[in-house]
Amino acid sequence: MLIECKILHTMKCSMAVPDSEAIQSNRISSHNAETVFKALANETRLRIVRMLRSTEKALCVCEIVDALQMPEYQISRHLAALKKSGLVTAEKHSTWAYHRLTSEPALAPLWSYLDASLVGDPYDADIELLRRRLTLRAGDYCVVGFVSRDELERARAD
Repeated sequence: MLIECKILHTMKCSMAVPDSEAIQSNRISSHNAETVFKALANETRLRIVRMLRSTEKALCVCEIVDALQMPEYQISRHLAALKKSGLVTAEKHSTWAYHRLTSEPALAPLWSYLDASLVGDPYDADIELLRRRLTLRAGDYCVVGFVSRDELERARAD
């Protein structure tokens, strides 16, 4: 369905609006839109989302903690809010839980908007520390737990 509208009686715009069946089939629907936007209304959670967008790899809590230089309990609390909203999923592997963003097609415009908006510091610095932290992995898995800022600075950046 296409809706045309006039903006301030001078400009015309058109936007595609999904039909009701498409809206109902999305897991991220209007009944939890408030939860999604509440989850994104926090700078730390936006930083986590930006880091998850910057890599194809799922991240463990200790990698996020090390990149953001924040306590584990705070990162876990923020990840819980992102999981509750449906934006993040977690998968357990051995001792660690690995987190990644939900790949719902309905979220593609949101991810694009955030990619364009979340630039500069602190986001770029977070991604650089994460990139260094990921060099400490064995294969695709975290094996070192938490590392100090000094160790992170010494990690080679490939």
